[in-house]
Amino acid sequence: MYKVAQLGLSVQQAVERKCITCLEKDLQNKIRLRRNHDYFFQIQGQLTITGAEICYFIVYTGDKNDIFIEEIKADKDIWNTIMLPKLIDFYVNYIAPNIIENRPGRGLQWKDSPSIIEAQNALRTKKEQTKQKRQE
Repeated sequence: MYKVAQLGLSVQQAVERKCITCLEKDLQNKIRLRRNHDYFFQIQGQLTITGAEICYFIVYTGDKNDIFIEEIKADKDIWNTIMLPKLIDFYVNYIAPNIIENRPGRGLQWKDSPSIIEAQNALRTKKEQTKQKRQE
């Protein structure tokens, strides 16, 4: 977002030019935080862990522009259906086995779970495909 401030763009202009990738326009053409962006999930996690009900997501693009503020409410459905299952999987298949094997205590590198290896491979494939498309 530093680039946006340097260019002197408003939040509206930056969203239209796709310079701020965490924001989008909804069906009513109102700017909002993307519901599939890491920031959104980070906020949902923090709201759930702290027990808070709302968070104010703020984007500042320079003194000459308005500040963008969106009130994000805790969404228990997202926590229960999307986030919690992934956290449980991460703990059960990655954290717990490494603790049980005492890998950190023996100075060993942590062993990745199959789901982590699969995600890393998918990301690698996606990056390679993107690179190939750029070269065409």
